[in-house]
Amino acid sequence: MIVWSLGPRCLTVVGIALLPVLATGCYTLVPVALGDPPLTTNVRANLSQAARQRLWAVVPADRRYLEGKLVARDGDSLLVDVTIQGVAETTTFLQRIPLSRDDLVSLETRHLDPFRTAVAGALFAGVATALVVSIFTGEAGGGAFPPVDPGLTESVVAGFVPWVR
Repeated sequence: MIVWSLGPRCLTVVGIALLPVLATGCYTLVPVALGDPPLTTNVRANLSQAARQRLWAVVPADRRYLEGKLVARDGDSLLVDVTIQGVAETTTFLQRIPLSRDDLVSLETRHLDPFRTAVAGALFAGVATALVVSIFTGEAGGGAFPPVDPGLTESVVAGFVPWVR
């Protein structure tokens, strides 16, 4: 049996690789009133049919919402910075979209859900722990093959299947 030992460098590499996974969280969308979210908040605006037709160049036909950063509010209207994918997938544009109260079906903000984040983190930690334990405590392979009964003969027969059109 080969004994594996984790040195400080290996632990550092594993820690850096897992940091993005551990730093993320589970979010939930919470409906808010038009005047509630503060400026620079990321919002999701569920659009009416008329607004989707007006914003056909920004909102794909199969989407009913627009996500972006709230940059201004004036009475019954909002100004939202939206990131738009260009023709080439590597190009993105930032465009300011004005939205009136009539354009909105609802307005939502993202909030961190501590329970779902804790459950996801616990599941990930459990799977990672099980994987590490199985890798570093199991047999490393090698050893003798199981005994073979000399009286049995195994053979492989190749078959021919003609192509049917």
